[in-house]
Amino acid sequence: KLTFTSGQSSTGDNTQCFDIGIVADNIYEGLEMFTVELFSEIAAVTIAAASKSATVEIEDSDKLKVGLVAASEFTEADDSEVVCVQIMSGTVGLEGVNISMQASGGTATKSG
Repeated sequence: KLTFTSGQSSTGDNTQCFDIGIVADNIYEGLEMFTVELFSEIAAVTIAAASKSATVEIEDSDKLKVGLVAASEFTEADDSEVVCVQIMSGTVGLEGVNISMQASGGTATKSG
């Protein structure tokens, strides 16, 4: 709650600020957003429509690092092989993360 005191006006000391806590949680969640909206419980106070609300974007600083695990050599006689991807650092958020793969440089194809 912000309170402007008696005598404050549009000139001089006319700004108040508040903190919004941001949690560094080491979980990759992508871009996060929230909206701050102003309102007054006093009828004599009008909130300017153009600045009544603002959307705040938080760029996720937590990065998920993945990599191939034990990518060994295969032979054509092996019909197919399993290649594994491992989370090397970070934590996957609630939305999950899709990792794409592409086989190139030969006759290998992706199955499934």
